[in-house]
Amino acid sequence: MRYYFYNANSHNNFIDDCFPRAYSIVMDITWKEAYKEICKSAMEQGQMMDNAIFVRRFLDNKFKRMPYIETYIGEFAENHPIGKYLITTDNHITACVNGYIIDTWDCTNKKIEYIWKIV
Repeated sequence: MRYYFYNANSHNNFIDDCFPRAYSIVMDITWKEAYKEICKSAMEQGQMMDNAIFVRRFLDNKFKRMPYIETYIGEFAENHPIGKYLITTDNHITACVNGYIIDTWDCTNKKIEYIWKIV
């Protein structure tokens, strides 16, 4: 299995904070730093930080979106043993680092929506 449990939430809470959790992992910053950066951008745009359109725009402004790949998160992780990626599914975003999905739950069987390569 290509899944590694990790909760980046600074209070170890299990809440709907997948965007700052995943973003903090691939950016190698704290959850609080990620939360502040994302919230600031959302506030400037009058958006909610968990809105799918906001998430896509935020990431598109920072990273290159990969061409569409019709596969599952676990398969993608196995085929990409090097690199950092943010991957969205329907209502979730997760981090993939060097072939491992790092998240609070095993989403490897979820179908991929979009992928951004972090450079």
